[in-house]
Amino acid sequence: MLLVAAVVLVLIGAGAALRGSRREGAITYVITSDHEEAHEGYVAVRPDAGPKALRFSDGSEVEFGTGSAGRIESRSAHGAVVSVERGRVSFAVEHHADTRWSVRAGPFDVAVTGTAFDVQWTPDTDTFVLRLTAGSVVVRGPSADAIALRPGQQIVARVRESDARVGPIGDPDPASPAPVGSGVPEEPAPSASAPATGRTHATAPSETARGLLARAESLRLAGRHEDAAATLERLVRTFPDDPRAGLAAYQLGRIRLGSLHDPRRALEAFGFVLEHEPDAPFGEDAEAGRLEAADQLGDIEKCKRWRDAFLVARPTSTHTRQIGKLCLAP
Repeated sequence: MLLVAAVVLVLIGAGAALRGSRREGAITYVITSDHEEAHEGYVAVRPDAGPKALRFSDGSEVEFGTGSAGRIESRSAHGAVVSVERGRVSFAVEHHADTRWSVRAGPFDVAVTGTAFDVQWTPDTDTFVLRLTAGSVVVRGPSADAIALRPGQQIVARVRESDARVGPIGDPDPASPAPVGSGVPEEPAPSASAPATGRTHATAPSETARGLLARAESLRLAGRHEDAAATLERLVRTFPDDPRAGLAAYQLGRIRLGSLHDPRRALEAFGFVLEHEPDAPFGEDAEAGRLEAADQLGDIEKCKRWRDAFLVARPTSTHTRQIGKLCLAP
């Protein structure tokens, strides 16, 4: 099952009587329509009313559609956490170097650094839909994996059926599995530079980064984790400058750490992500994975240094509680 996760959104502020509690330095928001109440951060729109738009001081906008409801859970200087309780909510998150937004819908979390997308949650059927029109997001859900989406993709997850499918926006029944990297530009020619993740491979003339990523996903879903890892490693080594290389390295790290129990080589894969794409939506997850790998290796000194830096830089991260338990002296 593909995993869908909720987006981390920092929505802040309030306006007049509709203003939520404000923390020092947190972004603020104003409600630009009056179709329904917004009490202490809760937003609800009547089924017979038009959308309710919230405009944030960081330039981001959130629009609650007709019949929808949700809540601004928390806000900070870098963004907000927004929960969607029902209906469709549209997000246009302004990108800044330190943007940290998150969205929660049912059992799903979506991490966002700057993008445009819609989230729809139907509690009666436990169905989650996310449509991404710009930027990138990482979705986490009931399973252990994180799914990164590209512009033009949607994910439809039905919790009761343990089914999640990725496909193009508008597809009523997107195929699964789908290449996580689809929707990004065509890959460049293979680079002559040497990637930092392992063995050297010969490259078939028709081999592409997109094809390797799709093949690795199929192998992973089939339970062939060693073959999936070898395919992802091949992608990173052969196409280190491709837009998919960072995501491939992250997935490689997760497989090595969780399925193959190889923390040393997982550390190498996560290191590639943090060196080449530290600001990617999955960069935070790569940092957490690196910490977990260092902890398993017993490198307490390095683990503590990375842990303390992580907790200072990301105090509201969804990984904070687990990371606080790592790097303890034996």
